[in-house]
Amino acid sequence: MFCRGEDGYHFNIKMVNPTTGEETNKKVNSMNFDAYRLMIRLDVDNHLLRYHRLFQQYCVDMYVNVITERLNFIRFNQSKFGQTSTFTCVTLSLLKDTRPTSVV
Repeated sequence: MFCRGEDGYHFNIKMVNPTTGEETNKKVNSMNFDAYRLMIRLDVDNHLLRYHRLFQQYCVDMYVNVITERLNFIRFNQSKFGQTSTFTCVTLSLLKDTRPTSVV
């Protein structure tokens, strides 16, 4: 899908101020990265939209990445939230090794 060798998401991508073009101290999360990549622009052709079912699988995989990132944040910052809730423990244990299958 990415024939030009574009980099994917990683944790150390810094946000860029759109007015000045300078990097900020904030980091981009996977949801913002994926939303930017899927955005329809008038001046640029988005080749991802032409892959049909493979594009759907890509969207499912990106959604799993977003949910995993959120659950990992909850897991590693549990002390900031106080007591561990039963819902969080059950959700983390159920989603630890699961991955949705393709809807083809």
